[in-house]
Amino acid sequence: MRAWVPRVRLLIEDEFSAQLKRLGLQPNGKHKPLDQMRLPDESVAVRGRVAALIARDAIVEGSAERGYENVKRELAYTLLNRLVGLKAMEVRQLLYLPPPSVNFHHQDTKAPRAEEERNSINLVSSCLGGESDFHHQGTKTPRAEEERNGINLVSSCLGGESCLPEQTEVITPIPGQARSRYLRDYRAAGGSKYKYDDDAEERLLRDGLTTAFRHITQDIRVLFDPDHEYACLWPTHASLVNILKTINEDLPEDAYRAQDFLGWVYQFFNREEKKRVRDENKGTPRSSYELAVINQFYTPSWVVKVLVDNTLGRLWLQMHPDSALAATAPPPLPDERTSDVPVADYLVPRTGERIRYQRLTDDGQVETFKRARDIALLDPACGTMHFGQYAFGLFHRMYLDEIEHAGQPGWPAEPSVGEPRDIPAAIIEHNLFGVDIDPRAIQIASLSLLLTAKEAALKHGYSPLDVQIHRSNLVVANAVDLGAERLKGLVARIFHHQDTKTQRRRETNNLVSSCLGGESNFHHQGTKTPRKEQANNLVSSCLGGESSEVLSARLFKVIWGNLQYVSELGSLVQVREGVERVLDDWVETRAREKGLTRVFAPAEPRQLELGSILADLGREQARQFQLERRLLEAEARQLQQELLAAIEDEAAQVGGDPAERLFAEDTARGLKLLQILSRHYDVVVMNPPYGAFIPKVKDFVKAAYPLTANDIYAAFIDRATQLTEPDGYVGALVSATFINLTSFEKLRTEILLKRNPLITMLDLGFGILDDATVEAAAIVLRGGVR
Repeated sequence: MRAWVPRVRLLIEDEFSAQLKRLGLQPNGKHKPLDQMRLPDESVAVRGRVAALIARDAIVEGSAERGYENVKRELAYTLLNRLVGLKAMEVRQLLYLPPPSVNFHHQDTKAPRAEEERNSINLVSSCLGGESDFHHQGTKTPRAEEERNGINLVSSCLGGESCLPEQTEVITPIPGQARSRYLRDYRAAGGSKYKYDDDAEERLLRDGLTTAFRHITQDIRVLFDPDHEYACLWPTHASLVNILKTINEDLPEDAYRAQDFLGWVYQFFNREEKKRVRDENKGTPRSSYELAVINQFYTPSWVVKVLVDNTLGRLWLQMHPDSALAATAPPPLPDERTSDVPVADYLVPRTGERIRYQRLTDDGQVETFKRARDIALLDPACGTMHFGQYAFGLFHRMYLDEIEHAGQPGWPAEPSVGEPRDIPAAIIEHNLFGVDIDPRAIQIASLSLLLTAKEAALKHGYSPLDVQIHRSNLVVANAVDLGAERLKGLVARIFHHQDTKTQRRRETNNLVSSCLGGESNFHHQGTKTPRKEQANNLVSSCLGGESSEVLSARLFKVIWGNLQYVSELGSLVQVREGVERVLDDWVETRAREKGLTRVFAPAEPRQLELGSILADLGREQARQFQLERRLLEAEARQLQQELLAAIEDEAAQVGGDPAERLFAEDTARGLKLLQILSRHYDVVVMNPPYGAFIPKVKDFVKAAYPLTANDIYAAFIDRATQLTEPDGYVGALVSATFINLTSFEKLRTEILLKRNPLITMLDLGFGILDDATVEAAAIVLRGGVR
């Protein structure tokens, strides 16, 4: 793989260089004018999309040439990821697609091809989605009968032919033949369309791949979405055939079966560039891309196990000493391990440790466990999510523990999920979080977790089709500042859009209804006001017309101001304090305007006494004031969530200007990052970047991380403790320089030996990370900032 990945990359990039030249796009940014070219309409649209990408990346990278090279690289990497990802799914027997006939059952209508594909996918999804909507005589039908009903429904829709997805191959040819099973059936289903024209084979391969990508997009949008900007350019047919031949013949199938295959593709893709960056600038990155490149070090699996066992495994065993994760024998060496059953046998016990997990809830109750579904793990520099892939196995065992022990002392009354088949999707949706500044890393991480989830389903006797993932928590931290005027225009469109206003009022009314509880206690002039009218009056009274829009604009500006360095800092960006200040200020201002003070009604009613009527009226007024203030605080929190939904909606609707669409997508991506960084986690594990910061962020880092601004990895340790619950754990693979260098004295004395004491440290020496020239150490420490 060390030799194969750079070779196939060069093959793809050479092809895309020729394609960009044909479109009139030049590395120096002086593109050939459209009126001097004779491009078909389809090519004109593609040129516009690629030109917008180049313009955007030129801003990020600081020059037109770097922007051009970056786009060419991303186009190549996206195509390579899709094709090797597809091959890995085929080899592992995880690729399930509806029969190609599904895509042609609307052929008698005038619907465009893309719409036909989406209709067929929606039809299958409605029958086979994560939550079945089939009912029989008004009652919920058992799962097996639901599936039979779904199959029958689809069969009736397609004239008796089932559209149930089946295991297949798209790029792996049938032995002795030129085409794969899927392309063979696709050609047959297309009738004469793919048989007689000169470009029939080219259209068959491109249409077959596009249809497969569109179906797979239902599981993993970030990589396979055929409408994504980095999917707008295709190789020529001859070049694509050659690339597929290389993928099918130059690597053994066992390589595609390896769990860490995609991680090595990620690392070796930039092997030569890593050396170039080190040589040119003595290892100091000049851009976010160079920062990502020189820190691409794949963490060895046994080190991942050490850190996850001593954080997530430690936490779970403190809650449940009777868990199946507990080791029953000494652990084998990495090369001698023969079982893949998850067990935390690399856990290093502390001397005399008999710690049981305890936490105080908001109402002062002591809890000795958390449900598996509520335990969150973050990798703030996730790369290809290697830590998450191993943690997935531990989480799976934790969910099974709950199912087996539910209702017993020390366990929840009900398990987090009702059936084992629902565990893989629950882990990805609720337990695993990741952030990285490199979009290619997030592509690989998303696919790797999807494959891990589907393989877990197979391993436990279920179909990969049972894994229906509705959301993931992996985020690219590389939003781009494209100018104040464009930002103002975007804000204006969002917060003056009538649909957004209507949605906000509806959500706020629901919020008020939930606040009012089962029975309303509000009175207006001595009469009982209907519940809905009370809610509307309270909303009108508290929000004061346009005040929520004013807050939304202020909140957006504060958040965006904190995003100016997000491409270089990723998870190190700190926005929670600024956002909280804006929200607190808004709540206090509106409360003062309404005369709402922090008045609380007595917990118990007093005995009747002289003036009791006035006292009752006072308590009723205090209760109303308290509720109104709670409404203001809840509205402030809700606006933060609204903002992301509005930006994403805007990104979906902006279709005319490719540059404007990119701006909206970048903004939404940055806001999702802020959501992830605005909560706390039970476990943070990472292999963070090492070395010097990019020069332009040094002032920000010194202000935000006064104890650890001397090195990126030190700041990540500091940040990880801030993102972790006080009863949680941080695990990190870092440079061992913190052990004795004077520049790390504050990290040692103020954090590792005081605020967040070390629990375990492994002094690993050289040779742990491929190509790295540092001695490494694996550390585990207590989380939280006390």
